[in-house]
Amino acid sequence: MGVDISTKMANFNHEISIRGMRADEAISKIESFLDEALLVGVDEVRIVHGKGHGVLREMVRNVTKDHPGISTVADEHPDRGGAGISVIKLK
Repeated sequence: MGVDISTKMANFNHEISIRGMRADEAISKIESFLDEALLVGVDEVRIVHGKGHGVLREMVRNVTKDHPGISTVADEHPDRGGAGISVIKLK
């Protein structure tokens, strides 16, 4: 059994939400999401973490800062969620 890339590409959602998750759960979800995004070859994804105290936002930045498949991580435009959403550009 192989991986059907065309099916994965068709069903891939460019955004996930980790709002309300514990750190270990969120890290696992982020890593799986990024792996799948790189597998299907998308250019950009979004992680919704909410604003709150900024703990999940900081965790997203820590997980993605040294990832070899990521070129940039930035906050979404203020009109579209600002600091509550991280926009990740993939290589």
